[in-house]
Amino acid sequence: MHAFPTLLRKCVFFAYGLLLYPFKKHAENVKSEEKNSHFQRDSSLDFHDYCNFARMEFIIETIDSINTTAQEFVAAVDLRNKRRNVFAFYGKMGAGKTTFIKALCDALDVDDVVNSPTFAIVNEYHSAVLEGPVYHFDFYRIKHVEEAFDIGTDDYFYSGAPCFIEWPELIEPLLPDNAVRVEIQEMPDGRRKVTIED
Repeated sequence: MHAFPTLLRKCVFFAYGLLLYPFKKHAENVKSEEKNSHFQRDSSLDFHDYCNFARMEFIIETIDSINTTAQEFVAAVDLRNKRRNVFAFYGKMGAGKTTFIKALCDALDVDDVVNSPTFAIVNEYHSAVLEGPVYHFDFYRIKHVEEAFDIGTDDYFYSGAPCFIEWPELIEPLLPDNAVRVEIQEMPDGRRKVTIED
């Protein structure tokens, strides 16, 4: 009884798809050409430079295992990638942001004393692993975004060196588009969950 209307509906959708196919194909070709031309402009770039991180999770079981988790984190995110160098650490007070950043610096063989730069806003360390600087920011005490801008955050963020940022929510307008979101949550049993998202 209803076979004819169903067949008619399928025919209409098929015809509609045929009409749109050339436009869709053109859009795909344009996008492909743009990507190819981008790679041709700088042949030193590989595909990994343009990949977003998939969502990754790490569990810090205890304070004794934090260094192991930090090493896993460092291996997963590839801190030598200069196009994914800004890491914005979100989490409540006491979640363990500073402690985890200290562990990351240990994994990077930083020989300086790592402290939260609450008053200085930024600390610079030297990583023997990366053979270069690592920047650690704490924006907890700033009252206006302009304060962060005035210290030259752009110079740091676009330097290609790893930037670990505490309280990034206070300077979000200044964060690069490719900043990596790292969330640290305290779980009910006291463990910490570290989540990475682009």
